Amino acid sequence: MSSSRNSISNDSQGPLDTPTNEDRPRPFHELGLYDLQREFMKKTRDIVHNSAEFWQCLVDFIYELRPVEGETPPDGVRKIQAMKLKFLHKIIEVRYKGLIAITADDEEDASNLDEELEKQIQFHRQKCAREEKVRKQEKRALKQRKEEEKLRAEKARRAKEERRSPGVRKP
Repeated sequence: MSSSRNSISNDSQGPLDTPTNEDRPRPFHELGLYDLQREFMKKTRDIVHNSAEFWQCLVDFIYELRPVEGETPPDGVRKIQAMKLKFLHKIIEVRYKGLIAITADDEEDASNLDEELEKQIQFHRQKCAREEKVRKQEKRALKQRKEEEKLRAEKARRAKEERRSPGVRKP
């Protein structure tokens, strides 16, 4: 019996023979953060030779992460935006750490730059958290104003009806 795949007389299917639902690659907006990073690194490995090409590749990749009408569920748009932000933070952090490693004069200099990076990251995260809190408060206030306007409109409608027929209601 030869060792070629065609000559094996095993009727059961192996794991490679099992059909999958993934006939095509998953769209970027369905991938997780780690998978996005891997896909981006694959792209940059092949085409990036300088810093300008890296940033252009990043911009192009982010554009591909946009919500696609008809493919993206309505609740997926917010998820995609959050994923893009996390992805950008991670890629820029990794890029910056790489630049620190390349440009630092010695280990102490690298450590100082790394500490500065961590401070900047913490500051940015706190700033983003504050901005998100403000956005949520504004959203709640807008919702409350809309409800109050609805109630006022309903009261005005009722008052108008009362003026039309003061005390006598028609059946």
